[in-house]
Amino acid sequence: MRTFLLIVDFGSTFSKFTLINKEAGEIIAQTSHPTTQKSSIMTGYKKGKHDVLLSAGYDDKVDQLEEYFCSSAWGGFKMIVIGFTNTLTQKAAEAAALGSGTRIVGSYFYELTATDLAEINQQHPDAVLLTGGTDGGNTHFVTTVAKQLASQLTTDIAVIYAGNQQARSAIEAIFDSWSGNLYFADNVMPAVNTIAVDDVRQVARDIFMAKILASNGLDQVANYARLPIIPTPTAVLLATELWGSHQQTSHHDGTLVVDIGGATTDIHTFGKGLPRGINVFYQGVQEPQLKRTVEGDIGMRESADSVASLIGEETLQTTLASYFTPHDLQLAIAKRTKDAAYIADNVADMALDDTLAQYAMNTAIHRHVGQIKKFDSETWHQWGKDAREFQSVIATGGILIHSPHTKQLLIATFNQERSSDLRPKHPQVYLDNDYVLSALGVLSQAYPKLAYQLLCRHLVPMF
Repeated sequence: MRTFLLIVDFGSTFSKFTLINKEAGEIIAQTSHPTTQKSSIMTGYKKGKHDVLLSAGYDDKVDQLEEYFCSSAWGGFKMIVIGFTNTLTQKAAEAAALGSGTRIVGSYFYELTATDLAEINQQHPDAVLLTGGTDGGNTHFVTTVAKQLASQLTTDIAVIYAGNQQARSAIEAIFDSWSGNLYFADNVMPAVNTIAVDDVRQVARDIFMAKILASNGLDQVANYARLPIIPTPTAVLLATELWGSHQQTSHHDGTLVVDIGGATTDIHTFGKGLPRGINVFYQGVQEPQLKRTVEGDIGMRESADSVASLIGEETLQTTLASYFTPHDLQLAIAKRTKDAAYIADNVADMALDDTLAQYAMNTAIHRHVGQIKKFDSETWHQWGKDAREFQSVIATGGILIHSPHTKQLLIATFNQERSSDLRPKHPQVYLDNDYVLSALGVLSQAYPKLAYQLLCRHLVPMF
């Protein structure tokens, strides 16, 4: 008798199936299949499951099967965050939301206007995260915004309150006659510059699971799951934490994961990134040890026009002058924006993809890691994580897996002499060549030792 572990990552377009032989400790089959969102997700799930089990010689009469799932279908888990100030509680709320595997579709601070409320309803997120005030501090802001939400928010949008805990009873009373779902979590900023995100993450996952059970077919898939279905970004965060916790050799060490997608570029880090040296002082909100950021304007396909605009038309044309005329370059960018499944198949288009990928990595990492500036002749101020001593970088995403120039792109990205931020200085860089990060992040919930062993086996050292 053999035990097979099947991990399925349901994406918006394709679902990835990874099959592991538990006793052998090996990934024995991988396949992908259209997600079939328009009918029922069960259709694609059954076909992909059948194909991957057939290829492994699975016999349901003697073999055992355990199934685990993550999902980013239907655009993932969408959230809007509201904080008291854009420098403190709003930033804390964003860190908590992104750490929950959600996609932030709107971010507001201070009291809401009529236009803000209309935008929130139009965005129709899965949840609104309301934060504000340290424990024992200001309650006026959160109660005012709570009244606005309770009177005007569509009732199929969940509300999570994670602000000043002294206002909790008042918030509960305000929403008493509201017919939507109200959830409470610990304050994301219980004290000034201190972030507490774990409780919000758990509440968000509970809401995500409730959404899954109401989805077209995923409710049926959930019946096969050994554990609750989690958002795909959460799975990647779990893999980041698993790798980082095993690889960490000092309190300055850590791991950075860069994931370039068609619409966004995600950066995950595991590590505290605290100031080094007695003359360096930390400024602003404390960073969570496990952090995720999502750059919604940086991607290889749906966001290609945005990346091109950020690079600048003249700079991009100069860089690619030997491959494109200005008109042809515009057409090439438009082709990517309109066709998320487009694959570059010639030297010119590959050069354009490499240029977009280089900028995507550099910009997303720059926005994620910290900065340091000289304050006076003897002291420095640091904002964000100091990742210069992080020893591991993991690169994933279609462009990095398929480009013939991946190594050169990564070397240029982590060339400290050209960097003005606190990104890793001399890391060991690995490539997720087999698309295992999300699958093994899911697996780590049940079999952390096996998941780590498989990461060691499948992550390819680049330099």
